[in-house]
Amino acid sequence: MVVAALNILAVCDPGAEYGQRLAKYAGTKAGYPFELRAFSSLDQLFRYREKKKPEAVLLDSALYSEKDWEEYDNPLFLLGSGLGRDDEPKSVFRYQEADGILKDILMLYREEHPRLDMQVEKRRFCLYAVTDGTENCRSESLAFELAAQLTKKERVLLVDLRTWPVLRKTYGCPGNGGAGDILYGLCRRKADLMDQLMEKIVSVNDVDLFPEVEDPADLLEVSVEDWKYLLERLKSESPYTAVLAVTGNVIQPLGGFLELFDVIYMVWEDGQMVCQNRMEKYLKNTACPQLWQRITGIQMPSDTVGKSCDRAALRQLAVKTLRETEKKYGPERDV
Repeated sequence: MVVAALNILAVCDPGAEYGQRLAKYAGTKAGYPFELRAFSSLDQLFRYREKKKPEAVLLDSALYSEKDWEEYDNPLFLLGSGLGRDDEPKSVFRYQEADGILKDILMLYREEHPRLDMQVEKRRFCLYAVTDGTENCRSESLAFELAAQLTKKERVLLVDLRTWPVLRKTYGCPGNGGAGDILYGLCRRKADLMDQLMEKIVSVNDVDLFPEVEDPADLLEVSVEDWKYLLERLKSESPYTAVLAVTGNVIQPLGGFLELFDVIYMVWEDGQMVCQNRMEKYLKNTACPQLWQRITGIQMPSDTVGKSCDRAALRQLAVKTLRETEKKYGPERDV
C-alpha cells in the first residue's frame, strides 16, 4: 500500500491567506498524504463539516473551544505561537517554514493513528542510487543536484550515507547528526522508527536529507535486509515518492545493496578508468553478475576535475541525466 493525497486536512485560520498559502505549498509536495482545504472562519469549516468529515483539522488556537469539537473524533491539532496547555489538543508552531508545519502535522497524525490504514491509491515510487566508480569524484554534490531537480516533480528524500563536509561547505547543510540512533532503531526494527526519522530529517533548498552519518562504523551493523526494510517502510508510510541514496564506500555488500534500487548511477572522472574497470570486475564477480548491465555511468564535467565544485556544471549534468533516465524508463514508471 502506498500513500497518496486523498485525505482532506482542513486548515482554519482567520488570516485567509495563511491557510491558502499552506494549501498551495502542500500541493507542490508530491506524495503528501493530505489535500489541504483552507477556511477563514469556523462557520465556513462547520458548513463544510456537515457535508464531509475531514480526516484531520488544523485550527487556530484562538478559535478553539472544547464544546465545538465534542462529536469530532478525528485528529484535531491547534496552530499556535507557543506551547499549548495540557488540556488542549496538540499544537503545531505557526511561525516556521511551511515544510516544517507539514512534517509536524504528519508526525502528530501518526501519533494519533500509528497503525491506521489510509484509503489511498497506487502512486509512482522510485529508488535511485548514486555510487562512486572512481575515488574522490564528488558524487555527493552531483547527488544533491539530482535531488534538487527531482523535487520539482517528486517528494524526495536524499540519503547520503557518509559525513557531510562537502554538503555543509557547498550547500550549507547543517550537521544535524542523529543517524546513529536511526540505524540502531533500524537494526532492531523499532516500532517508532519512522517517527524518529521524520524528527531528524532536515530540509535544504527543498531537499529533505536523512541525518548525517557521523561515524561510518555505524553502517557496518546494517545489513542489506535492514536497508530493504527501511525502503519498504518509506514507500508505504512516508510522504516521499522518491528516495535517492549515495552509497559511499562503507556499505557491504555493495552489490546486494544496489540491487534494491530501480535506477543506479555510477559517477567517475577522467583519467581514472582503472578504478572504473576494477569496479566493473568486482560487481561482475560477486553474486550480482547482472547488476553491471543496469548501471548508468555518469562522467563528471571535465572542467570540474581537480577543481572546486562547479555547481552550474553539475546542475546542467543533473538535468541532462534525469532527462535521459526519463527517456529510458518512461515518465510514469510505477515501481
